[in-house]
Amino acid sequence: MKRKLLVLFMVSSCLIGSMFAQNEEPVAVGTAIGGTAKGVCRFSFGIKGGVDYLRVSDQKVQPEFGAFAEITVNPLWGFGLEYMYLINNRDATFMSGELESTLQDITLYGSLNVSNIIAKYRSHGWQKWNLYANAGGGMSIYDWKLKDTDQKDNGITPVAVAGLGLEFNAAKWLALGLDGQYRWHTNGEFIGGNGGRSIIGANLSARFKFGGDKNVRNMALVDYEPQVKVSQRANVYRRQIAKLTAQVDNQKAIIEELQSQLGDIRDSLNLIDSLCASAPPVRYSPSQSKNNEKIFLRVEFETGRDVIKQSFRPSLDKLAALLKQNPDWDVVLRGHADNTGTVERNLQLSKNRANAVKDYLVTRGVRASSIQVYGLGIENPIASNETPVGRAQNRRVEIEIETK
Repeated sequence: MKRKLLVLFMVSSCLIGSMFAQNEEPVAVGTAIGGTAKGVCRFSFGIKGGVDYLRVSDQKVQPEFGAFAEITVNPLWGFGLEYMYLINNRDATFMSGELESTLQDITLYGSLNVSNIIAKYRSHGWQKWNLYANAGGGMSIYDWKLKDTDQKDNGITPVAVAGLGLEFNAAKWLALGLDGQYRWHTNGEFIGGNGGRSIIGANLSARFKFGGDKNVRNMALVDYEPQVKVSQRANVYRRQIAKLTAQVDNQKAIIEELQSQLGDIRDSLNLIDSLCASAPPVRYSPSQSKNNEKIFLRVEFETGRDVIKQSFRPSLDKLAALLKQNPDWDVVLRGHADNTGTVERNLQLSKNRANAVKDYLVTRGVRASSIQVYGLGIENPIASNETPVGRAQNRRVEIEIETK
């Protein structure tokens, strides 16, 4: 029965692996980890053998051997089915005599490639060496007989297994390995007495990989990414270059436009500075005017502000002194704004500018009752709002003086 189980396991594994290997595509193309790769082979089959150590009774070291079949999902992990036949002849612990005992462990396990986690970018030579961590569980078929007697027993108990395996890819079809395993049988009836028993085993293994170079077990993690033909990759680069070139040209156009705007603003600023330095901000005719003559003056402001510039204050001081000398003169202040901002904002800003001029004159001794204030917003521009110079002229308070 033991030999039949082992032979059936090996034959079925070979048939399954061969079937899947024949259905693979001829060209290996990988995908991201966790995806479904095309043209790769995932199946492998192996045999192993070594010794096991059971810490009970006379603590003998005895042989074990078995076989396994595995599906390697990707270069990081896979899962498999393992059959192990363990010989555990030893002195009986619950009766006189010597036991002839065997175990047949059938387990499902998961396998993790620790090397591809620790050192993904290994050199080609070191990629042939891989360290695997395995863990799983299944059933254990035990059978024992007390030598020279008719006393015997058999049954099935659960078993858990864990271990580490070091494997070397000796060829594209063959990998040689060394592994150590720890087995925990949850029932000790096959030995005698109650409680579980642990077994430590060490084995040499030979793994046959279907598909050769196309087998995932021969691939490093970095080699499992999609492979693209050179011509296709060149086309991808060409498209990327064209896209980036268009973006650069667009940015150049934006930069040139900004540089042009910056030049216009600098020219306007230089013009305003030269005007403020060379000419008085406010011009007026004092007492030489005739009765009921109207005098028009202008005070300009910065964008969005209603604060009187320092350069206009000396002229406003002179105007205030003239108005104090002629208290019967009437003064009308009309505030204006450029088209920057909303209509409502500019209307209020024009009123604030006119009031700022009024407050300044009042603080210099001019009667508040002789001054009328109006805010006209963006109405009645005296220059184009399309240029900085024009907008500067429209940000103003016009002062109208009627003499008597």
